[in-house]
Amino acid sequence: MAHLEHPRTHRPERTDFGPRADAAAPVSPAVPEPAPPAAAAGMPIELRALAVLLLLDLAVGIWMRLHAERWLSFFVTHLPVLGLAAAAWGVAPDEAKRWLTGGARAALARRAVLRALALLVGVLATASLLCSTVRVESVDPGVRTRLRVIEGGRTLADSARFAAAPTEPLNRLTTPIAFRVWMPPTGRRVWVHGPGLASASRLVLPWVPTTIQYPDDFDSLATLAAVPAPAMLRLLADSSTRPVLTIRDGVDTSAVLARAPLAALRAVVVGFPEPAPPDTATLGRWTERLRAYLTDTTALQDSASLAARDQDVAATLRQWAAVERRRSARPLVVGDLLRWELRRRDGTLVRSDTTRVTRAITTIFLDP
Repeated sequence: MAHLEHPRTHRPERTDFGPRADAAAPVSPAVPEPAPPAAAAGMPIELRALAVLLLLDLAVGIWMRLHAERWLSFFVTHLPVLGLAAAAWGVAPDEAKRWLTGGARAALARRAVLRALALLVGVLATASLLCSTVRVESVDPGVRTRLRVIEGGRTLADSARFAAAPTEPLNRLTTPIAFRVWMPPTGRRVWVHGPGLASASRLVLPWVPTTIQYPDDFDSLATLAAVPAPAMLRLLADSSTRPVLTIRDGVDTSAVLARAPLAALRAVVVGFPEPAPPDTATLGRWTERLRAYLTDTTALQDSASLAARDQDVAATLRQWAAVERRRSARPLVVGDLLRWELRRRDGTLVRSDTTRVTRAITTIFLDP
């Protein structure tokens, strides 16, 4: 009996031993996406350049407000222009805005532009430390005078600086007037001179304008008149013993303000920049002193002797009035303490004393 085999279903052999198609696919871990390139550190160059421009505009405006107020109106003319530009920007087409914005950003984004702006700021900042202003304001609307600013502190070097100092007119139309002062960054001392007046020295600093009120902040200049007494005639007659008058500072006696040899009965007037001539009041005081010198108090004075005395007074007064002028090494002002000396040519001291300057023309009488 034949053996019967059951038919088998042919299944292809598996050659792929991977996961089955109907099996769930395993979940792979998430791979992080690459990070975008890091942005440049700090502020963009174009913003830096814009910030420097704004700083420059602000600093120049402040400096001109402090030191060049008359030119400030010309500087701020760009503000209405900016206002018109802002109004025009609002109605400009977008294409024009993009073109202008792109061009401005491209220009400001150049490092050369940023360096040039930084260099300009540095130059202007350095210049602002080397220049300041002295402002003189008049409190008297009717004043008409000329002023000058002299470097220094009313010292012995003022004579040379006085001639080189610039002058400016001060009146109701020009007040206040401004003097430019060039100086080191640490500042410089200056004082202001006017006819018959001098201010105290002030320390001028960068960025800080110095304001002086005219004439409230000024001292009155003075003249010292040294008048040889008639008793000096015998000393003056001998050329080998003629004395030399020396005027010194009363505090710093090493500071010589003036020196003049005496050769006759002529008054020596000392002042800065030029001594004032004797006025009527001064001549009146000299006359009274001469009468005291020439009046013989031991004898009875009759009309003839008084007439002769008055003639001698008038003759001597004319000699005194023919003054010899000497410029002082620094300004003499009311309140100064001075020391004077009379010495012979060989250095022998004849007399010395101190005097206080009490009026515009202060007189000292030189007695042997």
